[in-house]
Amino acid sequence: MPENRVGTFLAVPMKYQIMIAIFWILGVGIGSWLFSRIFGAKRRGIVGALWPAAQFLLFLAVVTVFAYVFVPSFNPFRPLLSRVAGREKVLVLTFDDGPNEPFTSEILDLLKGRGLKATFFLLGKNAERYPEVVKRIVEEGHQIGNHTYSHRPLITLDETQIAGEIEGWEKVMAPLGIHTNLFRAPHGWKVPWLYSVLDRKNYQLIAWTRGVWDTDQPGEEILFQRLTEHLASGEIILLHDGIETRIEPDRSQLLKVLPRVLDYYRDQGYEIIPLSQVKNGISGEI
Repeated sequence: MPENRVGTFLAVPMKYQIMIAIFWILGVGIGSWLFSRIFGAKRRGIVGALWPAAQFLLFLAVVTVFAYVFVPSFNPFRPLLSRVAGREKVLVLTFDDGPNEPFTSEILDLLKGRGLKATFFLLGKNAERYPEVVKRIVEEGHQIGNHTYSHRPLITLDETQIAGEIEGWEKVMAPLGIHTNLFRAPHGWKVPWLYSVLDRKNYQLIAWTRGVWDTDQPGEEILFQRLTEHLASGEIILLHDGIETRIEPDRSQLLKVLPRVLDYYRDQGYEIIPLSQVKNGISGEI
């Protein structure tokens, strides 16, 4: 495992480490139970000889399904952008769940003062509250991505409902003249039928390399550590200027630490680039 991935995992809050452990335990338990139900009475001969290998393969299959659904950057079956390739010393900043005032505007002020561009994966419901902020994001040269209308977990929705979430976002943005081919799933959770909708509507699924759980408000020093430890070129960094569809959630902790983080990236020689400059098949034009 690359060093930066080790550092990022160690920075994961305990509750998420517990969740990961539960997924693995479920994989073992469900895989063993299913195999026992299917072959429990027939463990003689060749089946008995292959029993351990079959259990292990079923366990891997169950774990792969859990990883596919719940790990944003994992999809061995379809293309998914979670890292920038082919350029040295670059990072991509993304902000989810906005707009949310006054914090989105403060982030825009900070980026403007440093000449930096980011990508904002907005929620349609929040955009309805702050259409002028949405316009400002575009006018100042940042990108906008579709993050659904209401942040409902897609794993609880069928294909028609997923399409409704995406199209609900589009209806909010159409009067503002905003179109995008960038999509990020709420929580990064995905299901196979999500791709049917994305293909039909010509969206590219965008994940991330480094999520720092900034919505947990862990403290400025912990946030700084999570955002700077074991940094590697090409990372797509996930931050939040809002929290789901909550009205005016407090993002002051992130705002306080973000200037220090950006100074650190600059001092380490990293260039912040927008997704429109990524060459992994992303056009990203609004």
